[in-house]
Amino acid sequence: MNVYAMNECDWYVGESLQSCIATYIEYMGDPDCVEEPYELDEKQLLSHTFFTGEEDEEGERISRSFKSQLAIEIAAGGEFPRFFASTEY
Repeated sequence: MNVYAMNECDWYVGESLQSCIATYIEYMGDPDCVEEPYELDEKQLLSHTFFTGEEDEEGERISRSFKSQLAIEIAAGGEFPRFFASTEY
């Protein structure tokens, strides 16, 4: 499994770029929503921050690297490809 950028705002997780693009277009309903898609490399997986919907004891949102979240998603299993992250949430 890998993380793929669909555009500058949305990322999907799946086995291939093409499967993620197809799923994203099906969800969005518009093929123009995909802009220069690519697979994130190791450096990008470590440098991008994933914010969870959870808070720590001090009330701060919990965050982790995309790489750490990818490991969590893979361990959880389920259906792939699927939504991974967005700057819009």
